[in-house]
Amino acid sequence: MTDENGHMYELFCFMTVSSMISSKETAQQISGPEDLLRLPAELPQGYALLGGINRDSLLDYICQLASVYCVDFEKGQCDFSKGNFDKWLELYSGYKPYDFDAHDDYLISVFSAVSFIGAGVYAPALR
Repeated sequence: MTDENGHMYELFCFMTVSSMISSKETAQQISGPEDLLRLPAELPQGYALLGGINRDSLLDYICQLASVYCVDFEKGQCDFSKGNFDKWLELYSGYKPYDFDAHDDYLISVFSAVSFIGAGVYAPALR
């Protein structure tokens, strides 16, 4: 959102906390999207990279990352050369979600908890 002076604002209606759970060995191999791009080729037959996340949710996470790393709300500018945005989009373009019928297991679990209380608590501060 922008106001009449062109200032950018971010309005949120809920808060989400997400976690990725994997073995210690897997966690030590991942430091960014490049590693997540490499891992599918190394997975055992019948394994998916991520469990608990569909394509739409993955795109939501990528957009959240972009808002943190690529958008300067104070200056009202976007720079998508930061934050490995191109690598995250590459991961999304080839992402195949875990399918109970097609996969035996997955390497990394993704869990999310949503709170609608956050919007009510912070909404008065936005007025």
